[in-house]
Amino acid sequence: MRPSIALALSALVASSSGPSPVNAAVLSRTQKSVSVTEACKEISRSVSSSKLVSYPGSSNYAAVVDRWIKNTSINSTCVVEPATTADVSAVIKVLGAYPVPFGIKGGGHSFNSNFSSTTGIQIGMTHFNEVTYSPSAGTVKIGMGTTWDHVYSVLDGYNVTVSGGRVVGVGVGGFLLGGGYSFLSDEVGLAMEYVLSYEIVLPTGKIVTASKTQNADLFWGLKGGGNNFGIATSVVVKAVSHNHVYAGELMFPESSVPMLAGAITNFSNMETGPNPITLGSVHLAYSSTPAGKGAVLNTLYHGESPPTDWLSAFDEVPHGSNVAVYNFSQAITVLSSIFDGTDVLRAAADVVMVHNTTETIVQQFMNIADTLVSLVPSMKNVNLLVEPWVPSAVTGPLSEGLYPHDVYGALYLLAVFYSDEADDTLATNILKDAIAMMTDILRADGQPVEDMMLYNNYANSFNSVERLYGPNLDRAKKLRKQIDPQGVMLRTGGFKLV
Repeated sequence: MRPSIALALSALVASSSGPSPVNAAVLSRTQKSVSVTEACKEISRSVSSSKLVSYPGSSNYAAVVDRWIKNTSINSTCVVEPATTADVSAVIKVLGAYPVPFGIKGGGHSFNSNFSSTTGIQIGMTHFNEVTYSPSAGTVKIGMGTTWDHVYSVLDGYNVTVSGGRVVGVGVGGFLLGGGYSFLSDEVGLAMEYVLSYEIVLPTGKIVTASKTQNADLFWGLKGGGNNFGIATSVVVKAVSHNHVYAGELMFPESSVPMLAGAITNFSNMETGPNPITLGSVHLAYSSTPAGKGAVLNTLYHGESPPTDWLSAFDEVPHGSNVAVYNFSQAITVLSSIFDGTDVLRAAADVVMVHNTTETIVQQFMNIADTLVSLVPSMKNVNLLVEPWVPSAVTGPLSEGLYPHDVYGALYLLAVFYSDEADDTLATNILKDAIAMMTDILRADGQPVEDMMLYNNYANSFNSVERLYGPNLDRAKKLRKQIDPQGVMLRTGGFKLV
C-alpha cells in the first residue's frame, strides 16, 4: 500500500499518458484504405429502405450517435437503423465484405468510449423495441434495441416484471450480454440466468436461435460474452410476478457521512449472513464533490411490506427519505435520480469486487474518492457505488455462462465525472491508479482478488479480458473463432476474445 494516496495520485498527474483502447490495434489494422463511405452506400443499397441510413446533419443520425456520457459520443461516417432481422443480416454481410470499423448501439449507456460508438458505421438498434408478454408461457420477448424503463412500463399492466437494468435509459442488449445485476438479483440471480433464448445474426449473416437445446455453446457464450459472436436482435426471458414494490431513496447529508461506512458494512454482513432478506436490494452512492459530500441509498423491496429490520442498519444515521409503494417503472424513475445531470458531463469508471466488506475497507475507499476530487481541474463529482448482494443468489457454476461468477464479490464502482475534454487522459489515469490502490487494499486484507472476475458492464477498457473471463477464456476464444473465423466482430467495440 502506498504511504500517501494524495502524493501517489499527484505524482501520477505529472506523468500521465493516454490509455490504450481495448480494440485500438484491431481498428488501426482494418481502417487501411477502405472507404467507409463506400460501405455506407452499399448498406443503403442492401437494406429494405435507403431511408434507414442517415448522415451528419439529420435528426436520426444525431439521436443514434448521442450517448449518456459525452466522451463516449463519437461522430460516425453514417448511421444505419435496421428495421428487421433481415436488414441486420444484410448489414453484417456488407461489413464482412468491407473491413471497416462499426459500432452497435442499444441504449448507449457504457462508460467506455468505442464500445458502442465508432468513427465508422454506427448501427442503431432503434427499431428492435418489441415487448411481448406471453401469460401462458410466463415469458417476455424483448427487442435488444429498447430500454429497460420501456420494458417495465409495458409489463406493469400485466402485473409482471423482469430482471433488468436499474437506471432509466439503460439498454436491454448491452446489459444482458454483459451479465446483468438487477434490483431482483438477490431473488433470482443475474439477469442473464433468466434468458431462455437469444435471436442473433451471426457474422456470416445467418439468423439463428441460441438456447439450451439449440446452439447450446453459443447460448453459453452470449451469457456475459458481449458482442463477440454477432448482433443479437431479441431475447425471450422469464417473467417475474409482481404487483408493487416498496422503493425509494434514503438521502444522507454531509453530517451523516462519517456513519455510513459502518452502516453499509452492517447491511452487507446481513446480506452475506445465514438469514439474508432476498426480496430486497440496496446500493449506496457516496458522492464527493468540490462543494461537499453526501450519499444516497437506493432501495427496492419486491413487495409492499418489507420486514421491519430490512434497513435497520441505517436507522441511526440521520437521513431524508422518499421511500414509498410504487409500480416497477415508477420505482426505476425515482431511483435514477443519482445520475441526474450526468448527461452533460464526461466520465471514467471502473469496478473492484469485494469478497468481504469491512468498515475499514469502505472508509479507505471513501477516502480515495475524496482525494480524487482535487486532482482533475474540471472535476464535478467522484462517485463510489457500493452494491452488496446475497451470495447464494449471484454466484453460480462456471457451466452456466461465459461470465464466471462462482466466487462472490460485491460490486464497488468508482466513477469520476468532469466537464473538460482536456482532462480525459488525466481523469482516466488517476482512476486507474485509484483502482490499483483499492485492489492493493483488498489483497492486503487477504481477499481472493484474482478469483473474483470483474463485471463486464462496469469494467473500464484498460482491464485485460483475462480479468473478466478467467477460467472460461480459452473456451470462449475457441468459440469466437468457430463462429467468426473472419474476425468481423473484432472490428466493433468491447472486450475482444483474441
